[in-house]
Amino acid sequence: MGLEHTTQIEIQRLIREQKPPKPSTRISTLGDALPDVARQHGTEPLKLGKLVRGDLDWIVMKCLEKDRTRRYDTANGLALDIQRFLADEPVSATPPGFRSPFSNHCRVLPRASLSSGHQWLIP
Repeated sequence: MGLEHTTQIEIQRLIREQKPPKPSTRISTLGDALPDVARQHGTEPLKLGKLVRGDLDWIVMKCLEKDRTRRYDTANGLALDIQRFLADEPVSATPPGFRSPFSNHCRVLPRASLSSGHQWLIP
């Protein structure tokens, strides 16, 4: 959709109501522009989508989240996640609705989680 003839009110409505695509999805829709974009990023067209799929997708989507309680609390939180990504460490951004079984266990039974976690830490 070309935004050059769209009113500011309409643009605000689009931002509020439409969920933005993940970066890897957006890359797959570039068509003829994909080789140029890949070249600008110093990679091959087939590798570009793979580079951003996963953690980078979720970092960006967490930034764009409409519910502010699910966004990064601070710019520093975003910076830390980017540093984790670059260091090949787990990031805090996850797909919407994703909860690991252990995080569910911790939420439901915090004391039991603490003692079982303690057992993992001490051999």
